[in-house]
Amino acid sequence: MSWPLNFVHSQLSWVFGSRKSFKYANDLPRNRGGPYITDPVTDLTRWRLKCVEGRQTWRYIGTDEPVDREQTMEELHALGSDTSKHAPPLPKARTAQEAAHNALQFYSKLQSEDGHWSGDYGGPLFLTPGLVVVCYITDTPFTKEQKAEMIRYLRSVECPSGGWGLHTEGPPTVYGCAMNYVTLRLLGVPATDPCLVRCRTLLLKLGASVLLYSKV
Repeated sequence: MSWPLNFVHSQLSWVFGSRKSFKYANDLPRNRGGPYITDPVTDLTRWRLKCVEGRQTWRYIGTDEPVDREQTMEELHALGSDTSKHAPPLPKARTAQEAAHNALQFYSKLQSEDGHWSGDYGGPLFLTPGLVVVCYITDTPFTKEQKAEMIRYLRSVECPSGGWGLHTEGPPTVYGCAMNYVTLRLLGVPATDPCLVRCRTLLLKLGASVLLYSKV
């Protein structure tokens, strides 16, 4: 249940209702949520995370650079790598309190060096486009490894029918398709790429970018 906002005759009001009544504007199949598991396009063992005052910065150690340290539990967990060296299996919980204790033990190992708990903001598909566009207009370059992994991520959350939605669980939309199409082009993916051909075909079917709403 939720409190959707109702706007009628210039008057705003909150109306208590069910989320089940929500319907998308198109009948395209929804995405199944979350990225597909795909093969890395970089050597994941060479990524290092630096956290200062809550700011998280990932750096890729080039093959011509020495590896200064092993990856931390936090880094391995964020990259989806094996964490058993830092977090061996815990005894099976028999009570709710033991389960909570196990969870806290595991979670404590993920604390960043500056004291906070880092993490990504997975789900929304309008955040990466904003970053890429701003870096483009400010002439802020990405490394080839950053580009490669961003491209891999966007490919992994493509909808079954092509294109992208507002988030990883929604159906493709004009907004999602247009924003992520431009993003991949700015990252160097050619217009002839099958992923972009599918997106472009679907975008035209949905009415093209002229139907974008005011977020753009």
